Amino acid sequence: MTAKPLKTVVLPILCITLFGVLMLAASFMLYYGFYLFVERFFYAGQTQNVRMDSLRRLFAVLYGCLYLLLHRIKKWELAKATLMVGPLGTIIVTIVLSYYTRMPLALLYSGIFLALVIAFLYLFKKPWYYYYAIVVTLVPALWYAWPR
Repeated sequence: MTAKPLKTVVLPILCITLFGVLMLAASFMLYYGFYLFVERFFYAGQTQNVRMDSLRRLFAVLYGCLYLLLHRIKKWELAKATLMVGPLGTIIVTIVLSYYTRMPLALLYSGIFLALVIAFLYLFKKPWYYYYAIVVTLVPALWYAWPR
């Protein structure tokens, strides 16, 4: 195998698969830390009053905006594609958990969101591994959020 396919195909697949899944796990832990912070400082002694759905949506929006700020950097396309797994997975999980009693609606909204993400990637002519990052995100995110 020559160095060119190794650098342009194998490296992105390995990086996004390994580090992307780690990024997704880190984002779930980051959300849990965010939840513990809000619970401790804003709902001390009244933990049953924490509005989990609103908190999850707020975290997803903040995390997505943070990624969009990072996306403005012109270099490190592979790192940006890998880091996209965390916010994208968080938003997908948030959508599914928000509508888990109405799964067709959850899948519809998730599909609309993913279509917007794909349109954004296509519009800005992003490399193929961004699309691969979407696939890597969907499998664990839907597995985690799917009602059992």
